[in-house]
Amino acid sequence: MAGSVRIDARGMPFCCFPDAAASRPEGAYDACWVPPILGLAPVFWLTIFATIGFGVAAHFYWQPVILTGFVVFGYILSVALHEFAHAATAFKGGDESVVYSGYLTLDYLRYTSPLFSLGLPLLFLLLGNVALPGAAVTIQHSSLRGAKWKTLTALAGPLANLLCGFLFSGLLRLTLLSVDYYYTVLHMGLACLIYFESMSVIINMIPLPPLDGWAALEPWLPRSCFLRKAMEDPTLRRILPLFVLAALFPVFAKVPFFGHAVNAVAITVFRAPSDLTPLAMQYFSMPYSQWRHMHPIPVPVDLRHAPASTDFVEGFLLQ
Repeated sequence: MAGSVRIDARGMPFCCFPDAAASRPEGAYDACWVPPILGLAPVFWLTIFATIGFGVAAHFYWQPVILTGFVVFGYILSVALHEFAHAATAFKGGDESVVYSGYLTLDYLRYTSPLFSLGLPLLFLLLGNVALPGAAVTIQHSSLRGAKWKTLTALAGPLANLLCGFLFSGLLRLTLLSVDYYYTVLHMGLACLIYFESMSVIINMIPLPPLDGWAALEPWLPRSCFLRKAMEDPTLRRILPLFVLAALFPVFAKVPFFGHAVNAVAITVFRAPSDLTPLAMQYFSMPYSQWRHMHPIPVPVDLRHAPASTDFVEGFLLQ
């Protein structure tokens, strides 16, 4: 099916995909496939509505389960956009296989393994506050037009995380326009998402397999490079990334310097309030039983008198 019709993506705008992208994908989940709605998979629409629903509830209610739900669904959205960015860039670079995979409709159930793509990252997120990547979309790198497109395809994922971070930052700043005396659960949830997007960008840019930093660097390395030769072995290609992630996880979860670096990115790049982000992460990782003893976080005095909306937009763009 994928090879029956020749598709040339070079003449298409980046946001446009062939009609076949919305057709029934090839794979193990054909029986439960539902046609896309307005070009997006129903499961992605449900995730959007769930995120909005938890966000509205987070504005009005002080409940830990609402914070968890909002952060989890917001993080799933960013994972879907991360992998979509890989697939869309690969399509523009010459890989036609992604058209028939369901990736271009943001159907994250079509990833290599939903368990490893979402299940394990969410487990790491909830237990260790670490935004580790999971199994990715399948890209036919041999179909890409040279090393440049291989690098662009790899970097598209972290770029999507960067854009998600700015989106969450903009939403946080908009909600702070009407802030009273205390931060709401919505403010804390957006701060947590900014923190996790910052972490995703940093982690994915590390030049070690299976991270995107390695995929971006690998095409330019000589074939004599030890690590590149090791990744050409099918067995090592499956095992080595697991060892790398297992070795890095304690560093990400326990080493204070890494947490300080993520905080620095969240505060300096995404302009998250410096007083809110650490406390929001503390509340997110706190057992539900302890919430009854906690109180809302007071807003600094300088944020209680927010500027007019036009001044806010101008100030945000100038920063």
